[in-house]
Amino acid sequence: MRDFDAILREQQVVNELTERQAWWQGRRALDARLENLLAKLENDVLGCWKGLLLPPCKDSLLRDALFHEAEVLRDMLTKAGGQVPRVELLQAVLAGSSHLVSHQLQMLSKTLAPADARPSFQRALVAAVARLRKLDMASQHPRGSVVLILDKRLHQLPWESMPVLRESSITRMPCLSFLLATSAQASTAGSVLNTGVNPHKTYYVLNPQANLPSTESTFRQWFESMDGWEGTIGKLPNQQLLQLALSTKDLYIYAGHGAGARLLGIQELPRLSCRAPCLLFGCSSAALTARGSLEPSGIALSYMMAGWFLVVFVLHASLRCSQDGV
Repeated sequence: MRDFDAILREQQVVNELTERQAWWQGRRALDARLENLLAKLENDVLGCWKGLLLPPCKDSLLRDALFHEAEVLRDMLTKAGGQVPRVELLQAVLAGSSHLVSHQLQMLSKTLAPADARPSFQRALVAAVARLRKLDMASQHPRGSVVLILDKRLHQLPWESMPVLRESSITRMPCLSFLLATSAQASTAGSVLNTGVNPHKTYYVLNPQANLPSTESTFRQWFESMDGWEGTIGKLPNQQLLQLALSTKDLYIYAGHGAGARLLGIQELPRLSCRAPCLLFGCSSAALTARGSLEPSGIALSYMMAGWFLVVFVLHASLRCSQDGV
């Protein structure tokens, strides 16, 4: 966490640079440091268990092969004696085996198998991984989704950007109760989680502070040309009309500073009854702050309390030259 905190602090320093070449050099250096940090998080912290973060496989052929290979490996461990893992754990490990390199497979064998059975188990594991990789490469079925429920320190890290998760659909939830509430909402008649989003029922707020000209120039023509879309550009929206739109529209798009909470009234926001999934393209619109021993809090949670079960946020602040351009 110290390394990541240092990157965030230095981002603020780079953000103040006025000379363009120096800004780009600073940005590239920070990008490289963040990439190295994510690689260390994946390979050194998660290591041979990183595949456990992957969503479940939807390909029935590959799923059957995973079960078969897991059963074979479990039988080997049973005959070798010692503690035998559940077949579900072996399936999950094998499902992510395409992301494991040789020394991680070796570590997996060392963790799962007793010393005297380790060489034969490792050979069987490597052979199983090779067979599964062929099936995985041939599979055309997408994987499912991953829901991350992170503690007050880990929520700051960009887990979604780790190489192992970059091609996966990732959702963050503050706690299990929110996840259960979302599942219940999906079966409610009239919910967009059940009926789907009608793209023609969209409300947008673009550059409400009138100080992001590049963002406005990029999206104005597109937003105004969309059939059925309503909203405001370059000015503050009427609060009552905005609240009404959020309870009746199927999609809400905000492109401005922060999360746009002041447009709705920070105190009123959690009391609203909203149905529209929202896309909030503002710096740190998803930022949560932990105070002492208390759990993190922030505007993102207020949006979810208002009924927004589908929200796309920006986790951290953008660099100055990129924030006006979304």
